[in-house]
Amino acid sequence: MASGVFDDALIKHLWSSDEFRDIFSDANRIQKWYDFEAALALEQADLGIIPHAAANEIAAKAKIANVDIETIAAEIRRIKHPLVPALKAVQTLCTPEHGEFIHFGPTTQDVLDTGTVLQMKEGHAAYLRDMKAIGRELYRLSEKYRATPMVGRTHGVQALPITFGHKSAVWLSEMGRHYERLRQLEPRVFVGGMVGAVGTQASYGPKARELERGLMKRLGLGVADINWQPARDRFAEYVCVLGMSMINVAMLFAWGKPDLKPVSMNVNAVDHLGDCAVTRYGRILDPSFVSEMLVEGFDDDVLDTSCGNAGHRSDLRCLGLSMQAWQRHVIAIPDAGLGRMRRRHAVTCVIEQQSSQ
Repeated sequence: MASGVFDDALIKHLWSSDEFRDIFSDANRIQKWYDFEAALALEQADLGIIPHAAANEIAAKAKIANVDIETIAAEIRRIKHPLVPALKAVQTLCTPEHGEFIHFGPTTQDVLDTGTVLQMKEGHAAYLRDMKAIGRELYRLSEKYRATPMVGRTHGVQALPITFGHKSAVWLSEMGRHYERLRQLEPRVFVGGMVGAVGTQASYGPKARELERGLMKRLGLGVADINWQPARDRFAEYVCVLGMSMINVAMLFAWGKPDLKPVSMNVNAVDHLGDCAVTRYGRILDPSFVSEMLVEGFDDDVLDTSCGNAGHRSDLRCLGLSMQAWQRHVIAIPDAGLGRMRRRHAVTCVIEQQSSQ
């Protein structure tokens, strides 16, 4: 039985998508842990810290297809630790003299934090892709309807006329700034963690800094300036920037909302209401992530439990749907919703005539 809206067979399509369910699935989550362990072993071998044969076998066996998630989950329930069962599942696949070198130096939080960042980076690529598509569509709307008049509003009442192209250009400008913010935060947010149990890298030995640079290069991540286990501002910044874009999403949904009666339109009313509910979720995420900075800042062990890391994972997945829902409805706006907009704002011209001039 499903435990939440993300996995409910009846309504999960309203709250998530196949793409983002895959990105934030248990299988991909564990695979990202294994990616960390494999890259670490290979880099340690190159630096002469562990044998090459051990590193190669660990990297070959550290695949989600080689283990059973349900067995790992059962062991997590038994020993109350989120990572050890996943590591032992790979270790048992290796020869004893090679398997002992898996997880040689890290602490659990190194793996969980870096794995979460790798998942975020996957979702980030999808956000940027969709925002580009939205930008192209808004540019088309702005150009096509640059001379289509509509009533402007101020203080909640009708005012001087504007054009629909001008209004959509405002949306385009704001969305462009959100895109810039997402690109600007990349070097700050997409960094890994390799600091050991108390953040000093002592468990990695004298080649720790060199090892960290090589590991992060293999994973496609940046190197943090210092331990960030108790500093959760990176997650908070990312979610806050995405949360800001929810204002655009909500505005576009309001404009694209169809009349709730049988009409010839391409937008489904129930689907629209579901997407609006998702965008409202963004209002809750910003303050909740900022408050988590305080709670988790006292003790990095908070994220070693399901309450912290799983919370980030679910919230990011929900915001991922918001971005995809945004694209779906923006593209539907011009043909499906513009007739309603014209009636609502007392546009007296014929759109097709204006567009042809």
